[in-house]
Amino acid sequence: MCRILFFLFTISIFTSALKAQQVHTLCAAEFQKRLKAEKGFILDVRSDWEFESGYIEGAVNADIHEEKFRALVDRLDHSKPCFVYCFSGGRSQEAGAYLISKGYTTVYELRGGISSWQKAGYPITKPVNAK
Repeated sequence: MCRILFFLFTISIFTSALKAQQVHTLCAAEFQKRLKAEKGFILDVRSDWEFESGYIEGAVNADIHEEKFRALVDRLDHSKPCFVYCFSGGRSQEAGAYLISKGYTTVYELRGGISSWQKAGYPITKPVNAK
């Protein structure tokens, strides 16, 4: 009986750990709700020129295809929630998987990227020097 309980306990811990180590893909409304509720950081993984066309307020830009992205990921607090997005969702899925592989415990990815954010009517910010 003790062996069975120990086995079940071990399985439940393993399953919980697996659930915690996944990217949570959220619609724009849920992403926005979590942004307000949780203290974390926002990572825009698009190119610099895409970022300059508009971004979610508070986002830090680090193009997933540049070394800057990996350097930033290594530097940030892995225990804080990371909110990640791109233009339409492809690069942010890749970034989310990379963040999890690097030990981040909570990663939220914006389904449909910033384009879905804008379609839902949420604001974007433009750099001060943008025209």
